[in-house]
Amino acid sequence: MKAGKVTDKVAAKECVLDRERKMSTGMKHGIAIPHGKTDTVSDLVACIGISDNAVDFDSLDQEPCRIFIMTLSPVNKTGPHLQFLAEVSLLFKSADKRAQILGTQDKAEVIKILTE
Repeated sequence: MKAGKVTDKVAAKECVLDRERKMSTGMKHGIAIPHGKTDTVSDLVACIGISDNAVDFDSLDQEPCRIFIMTLSPVNKTGPHLQFLAEVSLLFKSADKRAQILGTQDKAEVIKILTE
């Protein structure tokens, strides 16, 4: 949010929460992908959060989550949003990558792990 790419943070947050109320975005293996479509961004925006404590997120496998990847995308652009979600879900099928991400506190290292 500090990057200045979201024009209305309150509306963006409500968009993600509204989507989450419809159906949990808790996936499997401790990963959640909260997301929303909003006019508060002009292009796909993403951020990652890693929690020290597991969070009950009503995941598909009923396991709590520690890795959260949130995306916002413009209402009028569907392709990048769907492609990003598909790539993220494939990325986290790797137990090794999940362990590496949970094992580091270094932001640059997380990005490196995600893009390898």
